Amino acid sequence: MSVLFLDLAMFTTANGQNQVMVVTSSGDTIDLSGSKVHIIGNNGSVDIDEDGHVRERRQVEQSKSSEDKVYTSVEQMPTFPGGESALKNYIDSHIQFPVDEYACSVEGRVVVKFVVTKTGSVEDVIVVRSLDDIFDREAVRLCKSLPNFVPGRQNGKPVNVWYTLPIYFNWRNVIEKRRIIKTLDDVIDASSVEQMPTFPGGEAALIKWINSHIQRPNDSCIQGKVIVQFVVTKTGRVGDVKIVRSLDKEFDQEAIRVCKSLPNFIPGRQDGKPVATWYTIPITFKL
Repeated sequence: MSVLFLDLAMFTTANGQNQVMVVTSSGDTIDLSGSKVHIIGNNGSVDIDEDGHVRERRQVEQSKSSEDKVYTSVEQMPTFPGGESALKNYIDSHIQFPVDEYACSVEGRVVVKFVVTKTGSVEDVIVVRSLDDIFDREAVRLCKSLPNFVPGRQNGKPVNVWYTLPIYFNWRNVIEKRRIIKTLDDVIDASSVEQMPTFPGGEAALIKWINSHIQRPNDSCIQGKVIVQFVVTKTGRVGDVKIVRSLDKEFDQEAIRVCKSLPNFIPGRQDGKPVATWYTIPITFKL
């Protein structure tokens, strides 16, 4: 009798009888006591006689062929075309930061692991350090979109290699890079316009303008951040102001008021023409 097994237990009962229990590949548990058994496992096989004694054990060395083996370390690791800086630029320009009331409160890192195959393609993407499901999915999507790497090499030949990559999600980077990925109601194309809108004088001037015009609601000990999203139209006007991360009703209203009072931006441009573009900004209230 031969059995393909996942787990094997041999023990002696109270009356001195040898007991042989096997969990098969289908999940069934079989009592093979009193039978002559040839048990086949993942790494070998064993013969057991009717009394439950092991008569012969054979080990089978398992190894993937060199064609299919995935290495964790090789003489020459895979590289992204253009190097690490180019990889970072690709991630920064293609990442889609989720924008909703919950996601805007989450920042951190997702660590992703994938195989760079011997042809350079990215496969078998998995999350090895989770941040949150919505961010994990975006990290996996982003890695699956990566162009081919220069494959790793071992003994002068291209081979499959595991590659680990951290993906960072934080609002400061989103604002600095002016990546507008999602509205409250719908997901838009992740790719930015060629030239994003800019405030006259740059970000420093924008922050200074907000700080000089914001009015903190009276008699409140609340502090924190309101994240606002609005459209910079093709004429540079600010419109469609909405809250994507709320702090408090009065603070939300003040954030909307100050954004609506912003002077015109230099509009974004696509194909050399001014276009309406979403813009996201955090407004901080401190005591």
